Amino acid sequence: MLQNRSRFGEYLRARRAVVQPEDVGLARDPSRRVTGLRREEVARLAGISAEYYLRLEQGRARQPSHQVLSSLAEALRLDADAVVYLRRLARHLEEVSKRGPVAAPDTATMSFVRHSRNVGVLLIDMNLDVVSMNSVASALFPGLVGEGRNVLLELSRSAGRPAKRRDRVIAHLLPVLRFISNPHDARLQEIVGALSVSSPAFSALWARHDVRQPGRFPASVVVDVLGTVPLECQMMFLPTGDHAIVTIAGADDAAGRAAMAYLQTIGDERARRTSTPTEASAFTGASAST
Repeated sequence: MLQNRSRFGEYLRARRAVVQPEDVGLARDPSRRVTGLRREEVARLAGISAEYYLRLEQGRARQPSHQVLSSLAEALRLDADAVVYLRRLARHLEEVSKRGPVAAPDTATMSFVRHSRNVGVLLIDMNLDVVSMNSVASALFPGLVGEGRNVLLELSRSAGRPAKRRDRVIAHLLPVLRFISNPHDARLQEIVGALSVSSPAFSALWARHDVRQPGRFPASVVVDVLGTVPLECQMMFLPTGDHAIVTIAGADDAAGRAAMAYLQTIGDERARRTSTPTEASAFTGASAST
């Protein structure tokens, strides 16, 4: 339980460092050296004593009330997703730390993923490791996303892709990873450690403790004969809470449907080739522009 309280305090410290005095109507002293807000400033904004706030950050206070959490969220300018995360840290981290083994996806889910057509489908776990994917997803991201690979790790290693787009996708997915993952999971710590080494900007982004619930987000890929294809992605939890499905679709118009049909054809052809043991040719039909 002490570890869970320290995570709550760590989150408060991280968000306090992000909020600037000007953000909350405070004047900045020219000699100010603190990054973000001081503890006593947060306490005053939240309407609690500085001593009690210090105990919250140090993990020495008991579970804060609903009113205190609401006041802290307002003082730290948390958005709706961050408020959900704050309340989870305050009340449910003990449950998270006691999660049992991750359940394997059921047969119906695996069949749905593999046999979906004209839309890319990924089955991922809560660390963004790919469990399964269909042929369209394989055609959309050849060499980047594959079963057993981690989406964020592969993105960080894709030096040949446009850096700005790649970094933008990483910056979008990091808050999702923090929101959905189990902070006690050794695999998560492995991923975070590897990202810290491969991506210089990662540590600063992760230290902000930004969070975002899974949902819709835009992306794009460059397809050999089609050029840039805009995509609409959607991430949805499965009822077990151990996995999520990501759907990747083109625009709901003739051009978007044609692009996805083309990718389906490429994916089917790639699947036929890779299913032949003697086939050694590389696939070059489409390349992701992350």
